[in-house]
Amino acid sequence: WKNAFLKAGGGFAVTISGKLSGMYQVAKIGLEMAQKEVQGLIGHVFDSKSAACGEVLVAVKIRQWIESGLNFEELVQKVEQFVDKMKTFFVLDDVSNLVKNGRMGKITGTLVSVLGIKPVLGAKDGDIELYGKVRGVSNIAGKLLDTIAECGRKLKGEELVITHCNNLKLAKELGERAKARFGFGKVIILPTGGLSSFYACNKGIIISF
Repeated sequence: WKNAFLKAGGGFAVTISGKLSGMYQVAKIGLEMAQKEVQGLIGHVFDSKSAACGEVLVAVKIRQWIESGLNFEELVQKVEQFVDKMKTFFVLDDVSNLVKNGRMGKITGTLVSVLGIKPVLGAKDGDIELYGKVRGVSNIAGKLLDTIAECGRKLKGEELVITHCNNLKLAKELGERAKARFGFGKVIILPTGGLSSFYACNKGIIISF
C-alpha cells in the first residue's frame, strides 16, 4: 500500500469492509507511511463497509465527484456520506465460508444448508445481517428486487452494480429487471474476485446501489 500511494503520488483507496478483513487498517498504515516519506502527499482510504460491487460503486462515485470539480475535503465528506447510505445485498448458494470465518452463526448456517434455504443477506455498517430468505434459484431475482423496493429510496438515474461468482445469467436477468422496475440510470455487471469470491462462493450474487 505504501508503494502504491507513492507510485500514484497520492490518491484514494477503497477496501472491502473493515469487519470482513484487516485490509482497511493495513491500507491506512500504508498511506501514513507514504505521507511520512513524501511531505504533502494527499490521500484517503475509504472503508466501503461492503465488498465487491460496493467497492466498485464507491470508486465510481469518487470518479464522478473528481470530475465535478470537488476539492479533496469536499470529496472525502461526500463519499463517506454516500458509503453510509449505500445498500448492499447478496444471495449465496453456499454460506460455509461465512460460517467458518465467524461471519454467520453456525446454527443459521446449518439450517440454510440442511433446509436448502438461500439467505438474503445485507451489509449493515460493515457487518452482515439476515434480511430474508428464498427457496429456489428461479425466485432469487424477484426476492432481491423486492428487497430493493423495501429500502424506499429514489433510484431513478442512480447506478446499480452487480457482481457474481460464475452466475452471469442471473446477474443479467437481475440487471434488466431492476432497470425496468426502478429506473436505474446505469447497471454495471462484473465478476467477483479474490476475497469477495471466497465469501460469495460459486453462484453467489451481490448488488450495491
